[in-house]
Amino acid sequence: MICAAASVPANVAEGEGRSGQDRVCHWRFAYGSARELTVHLTLLGEAGAIDRPAAERLLSLLDEVRAMLWRMPTPVDTGIDTVTGTGRNRNQDA
Repeated sequence: MICAAASVPANVAEGEGRSGQDRVCHWRFAYGSARELTVHLTLLGEAGAIDRPAAERLLSLLDEVRAMLWRMPTPVDTGIDTVTGTGRNRNQDA
């Protein structure tokens, strides 16, 4: 569980230092680690190993983190491709 939790920010940081598909790959690794952490927290909460309301609060926060991670490689409406870091004026023809 600790490894999964540590892997999320570590992969985000490593991805920030990369470009192209390598960057996206690290962000997806971070997302996968966040999903793994979700499973661990769910199992611990269900087993009574951790306080269930505390587990639910953590799962809610983790859901927000996963949503942010999922959107990271998706270009926002800035005209800049988050994979390549390049952009063009959206008013120009392709």
